[in-house]
Amino acid sequence: EYNPVVQVSGAINAQVVVAVAWVPGKNIDYYVDAAGGYARTADDGRAFVAQPSGKIESKVGHIFPLATTKPVPLAGAHVFVPEKVEKPNTNTLAVLGAFAGILASLATIVVVAAKL
Repeated sequence: EYNPVVQVSGAINAQVVVAVAWVPGKNIDYYVDAAGGYARTADDGRAFVAQPSGKIESKVGHIFPLATTKPVPLAGAHVFVPEKVEKPNTNTLAVLGAFAGILASLATIVVVAAKL
């Protein structure tokens, strides 16, 4: 069955699944922009296209940003934009301070034990 639209969902500014009219040759960013653009929480580097055949295509990054390969959805495809995965915030200075305190305690134990 021919479906002349591309569905866009996930972390986009429209809070619902958006059907965008298929335009031959347009890449994934065109459809996301037409659906309201990437949300603030979007992980646009991991966005992917589920083609009507079932094939999954994703962006392929390169060292040079202009060389990034972006998939071109076909009519009936579905574009999905995942949310960013929050990394735990570790305070490096606090970790180093705790480590220094442990080392100081160990040094004190060694000095005291050597005097006995």
